[in-house]
Amino acid sequence: MALRAHERGVFRDVTGFASRVSAAAALLAALIMICSGGVVLAQEEAVDGPSLGPAQTAEQASAEPAASAETAEAAEEKPAAEEEPKAEEKPAPEEVEAATEEVVVEAVPTGPVGLDGMLPEFVPDEISPGAWSLLGGNWQNWSNETAAAVSNFYAVQGTQLPEQAMKLEGLKQRLGTMQTARLDPKYRSISTELDALYGPLARRVALQSVALKLMSTTGEDLKNASVMLTLEDVQQAAVALKQTMARIRGGSNWVKYIGIDEVLAGMAEGSIAPEDIAAIQNTLKLTDPEETSGEAQKTFLAKEVFVNLREALGKTLAAAQLEPPQVDVEATRQAVKNLLTASEEYERDVTDENAAKLMAAFKQFESLNPVLYGMLAQVFQEQYLAPNVRFVADEDFVSKMFEVERNESGPVDDRVNGTPVRGTQSTTSKTGVDLKPGDGIAKFFFTLNGRVTNNTRAFSSRATISSRGNHQFRATKDIVFDGEKFEIGEADINVTPSIRNVGASTSYDGGPFAGRARGRALGVANSRLPASREHARRSITSQVLPRFDEESTKLFTDFNNNMGPDSDYARRMKESGVVPIEQNASSTEDLLFVEQKYVSTEGPKLMGSSVITPPAASGKAVLYMHESVLNAAARNWNFAGREMTAEEVQSEIEAWMSGFLGREFNFSPTEGEQDPAALIAAAQAAGEEVSPELLEAAESASGSKFAFADEEPIHFQIADGAVQMILRAGIVRPGKEAIPTQIVTVPFIPVIEGDDIVLEQGTVSVLPAEMVSNRGMQIARAAAMRKAIEQSLRPSKQSRIINYERENAPPVEILIEDISAQDGWLQITGS
Repeated sequence: MALRAHERGVFRDVTGFASRVSAAAALLAALIMICSGGVVLAQEEAVDGPSLGPAQTAEQASAEPAASAETAEAAEEKPAAEEEPKAEEKPAPEEVEAATEEVVVEAVPTGPVGLDGMLPEFVPDEISPGAWSLLGGNWQNWSNETAAAVSNFYAVQGTQLPEQAMKLEGLKQRLGTMQTARLDPKYRSISTELDALYGPLARRVALQSVALKLMSTTGEDLKNASVMLTLEDVQQAAVALKQTMARIRGGSNWVKYIGIDEVLAGMAEGSIAPEDIAAIQNTLKLTDPEETSGEAQKTFLAKEVFVNLREALGKTLAAAQLEPPQVDVEATRQAVKNLLTASEEYERDVTDENAAKLMAAFKQFESLNPVLYGMLAQVFQEQYLAPNVRFVADEDFVSKMFEVERNESGPVDDRVNGTPVRGTQSTTSKTGVDLKPGDGIAKFFFTLNGRVTNNTRAFSSRATISSRGNHQFRATKDIVFDGEKFEIGEADINVTPSIRNVGASTSYDGGPFAGRARGRALGVANSRLPASREHARRSITSQVLPRFDEESTKLFTDFNNNMGPDSDYARRMKESGVVPIEQNASSTEDLLFVEQKYVSTEGPKLMGSSVITPPAASGKAVLYMHESVLNAAARNWNFAGREMTAEEVQSEIEAWMSGFLGREFNFSPTEGEQDPAALIAAAQAAGEEVSPELLEAAESASGSKFAFADEEPIHFQIADGAVQMILRAGIVRPGKEAIPTQIVTVPFIPVIEGDDIVLEQGTVSVLPAEMVSNRGMQIARAAAMRKAIEQSLRPSKQSRIINYERENAPPVEILIEDISAQDGWLQITGS
């Protein structure tokens, strides 16, 4: 009924599933690269601000035992005006493909040029009219209109800020239509096209929108923004104050008296008005010990929560009373231009060099104006520094990973109310997960559901009663997961006992009064059923709950320890050069979400965009891995400036993968795909003639080495249904002229074929790293390079069935159902 020892190992492995999604990511990275052959933390309950009850006198407030000397004799209640909450409207279109809505534009100060001169002369390829033409059928007219709207926006020359803002608002509405369709299973057939178009347009619209705000920002705007930067400290101080006052009788009246809710309501409007300043000054006065005459009040207002609130409000007041700063319009415009130019270069070619330029363009706002930097930071974080590994699974899938079923049977030897009870019993139990809503954290019950059935006989001096029991139980353990560690709560159990007396035998059996005696015995036994059911409930509780509590606590404690800073996992991550710097989790009643940021140990370049993850279908999970994870791994492969054979490249990546995963890893080439030397050996062994083409291929491969560039020899870009491996390398060939560094793009297209995932090689593209004057020579070099790449990097396959190994228990089988590669993201769906 309770967890057995071998089950602990099972669960210890399973609980690492969400946090170790990076292993699957790195595995795919390597498959694409070489295709030739702690501490248990108590959960603290958040305390909301309590509702105001009947007014209490200052003497009543001071009667709290925890604050015997704290009185508020001069406190004067000042009722706070309450507002009815406004219902949040969330419209959803009935028919997505027919969405045409009126554009509502917020007022934007006029300007002479706006984005004029800052955008590319031509619409970028990924959002060009040709790209939108991929949406056909019912979407044809809508896609034509959207393509025209995008082109019209990029025709920015001579337009003013209000017109540009209106066009951007129109594009935002079209993005909303696309997002609604992306989340709707009805449009799954065009999800690939929607994903490919949505991300590139969304990032540009977000960045260009904030660019307009930056260039139209006035000194008064900067002043209001600097005031709003203090809001978080005020909110935190207010929450702490309310929590403390809630524990003091009459404390809620103090919260009302000082008017903190009015202050927060005023600041929530996004600007600071004279009446808001007056409210802050009033709160500061009412909480100032020097403004009171009684010593008890002085002591009370000297509490840390009041001190912190005064400090936070003091900063707000100081910012609000400053004169509006001067705005350097030209410097701001130049900084915006640098940012938009760098972002387009990065969107066109995802390299470390372009990433560094974009980061530098972003960081220049920090020195230009901290407030402008703060306005830009949120958008930039969402679009270029968001988590680069995302995992979403529905409850059925998560439970499958935890699920272990057990069937046990054995004898019963018990005493109920002093009466011996003997018989047989069987127990079935199954573990699982019951997800709960969590905002910023994942909440769930670790569960053990079971049924106990028994056939028993109770022996007394006068009768023997036969009974059948059918008891159900559900044990739960409250667990909170923040993406990095588990917080372990209390265990509980609910038992539903059911007992039925089915027969009796007495000493009168065989005599004339046998039937009457049996009936009387059953009547007495039935009258005692409530006590028997209570005994069964206590018995099952005492057997199951302590062991379940102990073993589930150990399970999640072991996970925290195994994933801690001194664990083998942490060591492997550090040695591999790919480490998590941020991990978050959340949950709903049906879905678990995990988000992680993985970077190379040398620090982050750029990461993922803040896409809204479509929910997983029933019984499924989806892993989203951004190309930045592959590039973080590639930075640690130590190929820069080296000359290496294809075999050496494969061997070193296999060694890296083995260290990263903590187990041996090897590649599996596609059947029939062998290197030329192996094919020649096989032909000669069979006495067959070797073709001239094969001999030439073997000679070309023999002794040839890749000469990798010193900077960024390998990086990845995910687009157009393929994971593109981009090499900066030449070839050193014995007896032949070396081929100088070329930029070689090798697309690998993941395709599901039967029980396998095959990485098919697309058309190899070769461009010179530097300009060449002899075009004919470059054509010959490109042909030779392409041939060498095609011979060295052959298609690879892996089984689409993943057996997730669990200690002392059968593995969990995960079937890969779909793989998509669009807009920087590799999306893998499993069940």
